Amino acid sequence: MRKVFLNVTALALTFLIGLSVQIIRPVGQPPESVAPAVSAEQVSADKWHRLYEAAAMTGDSGLFHGVHSRLLCVNNAGLATASPVEQNASAWDRRIKGDMFCRDRNGTLHELNANREYGAFARRIVGTHASWGIRNLAFVRSVGSPQMARAYVYDHLPPSDK
Repeated sequence: MRKVFLNVTALALTFLIGLSVQIIRPVGQPPESVAPAVSAEQVSADKWHRLYEAAAMTGDSGLFHGVHSRLLCVNNAGLATASPVEQNASAWDRRIKGDMFCRDRNGTLHELNANREYGAFARRIVGTHASWGIRNLAFVRSVGSPQMARAYVYDHLPPSDK
């Protein structure tokens, strides 16, 4: 029960942060021409931050949970190369060690671990998401409503076998 409360609290907090930053106007943003070059991993991280934020902004805990589960099975390069597999029906909700796996396109099962190929990228995204939201107010404002957020998620969530 406590885990469910914490998940709902995190979802509500993310939603409220997204909602509050819509009110703040960006001040002193540099022109596009002086934007620093970014790596492919940074682009992928930005894509997943946008999906994570949009899923939270829908207010739909099932959709948010689905995006979060998919994020857990993204490899270190930020590519969705595997899908979540339930070994224990409650493993994804309670994060039971040893019961959470990702199956890659070759059928190989990989245990989730924050220090291995699957799990580390998700840990980085979740750990830096609040600061990303503050730096990316324009995206948060552009999504605007739960309906637009849902459409964004459905339009941008990559298939797990890419």
